[in-house]
Amino acid sequence: MSPINAKKIIIFGSASNVSDRLDWHKDLAIEIDKRLQQGIPVMGICFGHQLMADFYDGEVDFNEPRKIYDGIREVEFLKDFGNIQAGTKLSFLKRHEQRVKNISDQFEVIASSPECQFDILKHKTLPYFGTQTHPEGSEDFYQNTIESKLSDSEKQRAFNDGLTLISNFLMGPSCP
Repeated sequence: MSPINAKKIIIFGSASNVSDRLDWHKDLAIEIDKRLQQGIPVMGICFGHQLMADFYDGEVDFNEPRKIYDGIREVEFLKDFGNIQAGTKLSFLKRHEQRVKNISDQFEVIASSPECQFDILKHKTLPYFGTQTHPEGSEDFYQNTIESKLSDSEKQRAFNDGLTLISNFLMGPSCP
């Protein structure tokens, strides 16, 4: 893998699943861990969230019931997170067939929903957090990936809330 020279890193989704255990999954997780150990903040989105939870001794499995979760999900912040206060509810686009099922004691749950207990996680000692949802989702992502039909106001809220979460990561001095 080529050296990474970045101030912050985002690991996006993938067409593969963490349970596929592909060689590049392990290589990526090891490289990201090196960057985290150097103090470089990392945000994991969907696959990235699952990959790092798995790497740090969590468990990733298929959704129950086994189906693709698709559309929009409202998550509630259980703790203050950068400029997002505990109790805040934000909506994000979702598209995933696996999720983090269990976490190690290295993580704390930042936001949750009835559908996904570990929606947003933060590592306790490293500058890492991950989200199961797709805060990066745009109109193009919605048109080409999301099968559920959403109203214009639902989509706009998800786009705006997604920008809030990503800005929280990018504009902060470190991981929120």
